[in-house]
Formats: sequence, structure tokens, C-alpha cells
Amino acid sequence: VRLRDPATCTNSIDIRWEITNASAVRDWPRMLALCDQLSNVVPDGERHYLRGRIHFLIAVLHTWDIDESLEHWDLPLGPEPDGLRRVWQWINAGIRTSASIQKFPTRDSLTDDDLDHLRDATKFFEKAIRSKWDVPATTRFMLARSYASVGDGANAARHYRWMLDHQDTFFRSWESEVGPLW
Repeated sequence: VRLRDPATCTNSIDIRWEITNASAVRDWPRMLALCDQLSNVVPDGERHYLRGRIHFLIAVLHTWDIDESLEHWDLPLGPEPDGLRRVWQWINAGIRTSASIQKFPTRDSLTDDDLDHLRDATKFFEKAIRSKWDVPATTRFMLARSYASVGDGANAARHYRWMLDHQDTFFRSWESEVGPLW
């Protein structure tokens, strides 16, 4: 199997597919470059969210005490998924949330490279929030965890506090992202 030339990926479905393929071979720079190609395909806020999500997953996926699989990388691009892909997106949102509140036991510690990815994640998540794009609920969880992991407790607390202060908005966003909580 060969990876396609990124220049030939011009729509969200092709780009999502190639990002998933790049994750299979752990080609992180390729994943991030493909995410940049979304600049003419999706709103800037969504592109920033997706890039932040990739940085977050690169940093923490190896630390989770669960089996890694391609489904963790499936980005919510293109038409609303159905069937098994929709189920995986729901499961992955829960996994990202659990990882964001550090509920999972970890098998590895974060490396210096992981911390760099988490710093990048904070930059992109903050850009997504500032863009006024309707960020998914898991953004706040991943952002708070990223800040906490790089030692910025004040910003981590600020985002956890936002979730508490805006519970109605937060839970509506959660339901929109993954369906009802229970």
C-alpha cells in the first residue's frame, strides 16, 4: 500500500483517509501537513481543532493502557458517519475525555517530544476557541489536560472552570458531538 501524494488530496474525505493512513505508519509530520491542507476545505476554527486533536493524540496515545488502533485517529471530517464508524467516534470521544481527565492508568510517561506536542495542542485549541467556531466539548477536556501536563495549572483550571460555569452549553456541545451522555 502506498500513501498518496498529499497534493492530490483536495477534499475532506481524501484528506481524512490519508491522515488515517499516515497514522498507521506513524508519520506524524505527514499527518500535520495533511491537516494544513484543510485550509480551503473547512473553517479555520475546525482546522485548528483538528490539528490540536492530532497533536494531543500523538502525545498521549502511547501512554494509554489500551490497544492502539486506527479508529483513534478517525477525524470527524466529511458527512456525518453512520454504522460502525459512528460507534467508534462515540467510543473515541469517551476515551479522549477519560484520557483528558487522566482517568486511565498510563503505561508510559510523557516524553519531552510529547510535551512539545501538548504545547502545540494548546496553541491550536486556543485558536479554535478564539475563532468562534463551535468547538466540540472534548476540546475543553483535551486543552485542560494539555495545559496540566505541561505544568500550566492556571490555564488548566481556567478551562475546567469554564466547563463548570457553562454546564448547559458544555452538555449541549457534548450531545451534539457524541449523542446523549447516558
